[in-house]
Amino acid sequence: MVFEHQFRSRNRLETLISASIMRVVRMGWVGGILLVNVWNLAFAGDSGVSVAREPVSGVEYLKEASQLYEKGQYFKAARYAFAAYEKDSALKPGAYAWVTLSLAHAGLPQSASYFFIRTLQSGDPTSIRSVLTQTHNLIFRVGADLLRKYLIQHTHYEDYDAFNRGSYLYALGKDALVSGDPKRALGYLNGIQSSNPIWPFALQIRGTALALLNQGDEAI
Repeated sequence: MVFEHQFRSRNRLETLISASIMRVVRMGWVGGILLVNVWNLAFAGDSGVSVAREPVSGVEYLKEASQLYEKGQYFKAARYAFAAYEKDSALKPGAYAWVTLSLAHAGLPQSASYFFIRTLQSGDPTSIRSVLTQTHNLIFRVGADLLRKYLIQHTHYEDYDAFNRGSYLYALGKDALVSGDPKRALGYLNGIQSSNPIWPFALQIRGTALALLNQGDEAI
């Protein structure tokens, strides 16, 4: 979806960017879940930020998005990042990464998950690692089942920081258990530090794996 509109005013800019991202979110079915919160995304109250001049290139949109993000203007940052992709499709991985981060910080985890997955699918290492900082946040809010196959397919152990690596191991452990391999699941789950917030949830899966291995005493 690429628009060739020339934005002639700040209001026109806001309208087109909002409409574009609304369309993607509205159409973004992932695992049977419709990503919502469109109204809040398009009309959040961050319109007080003034823009000195209208960006011209995709690179400028992306730069503006990063600056808005640093200022905490997450809804607007998401709109500008998406506009960067519309201006220049070559910027898609980085643009989707900024949309992911912005929506995650704006409190829209389901919508952020759509762009999180699309960023992983881009195959761009820098963009992927930037959004993996939200792995724990998104798994905690939308569940591992939605994300785990994409984490397994598109990421590696070394891509994660120490904190988010625990959630990656949790996703691997759950996938191994669902696949009928409790021994392999234990290997992943035992790699999670007990201080990690995901650990209590990992213990539940670990207990199930131990029970399936007839190690009931350890499972309790």
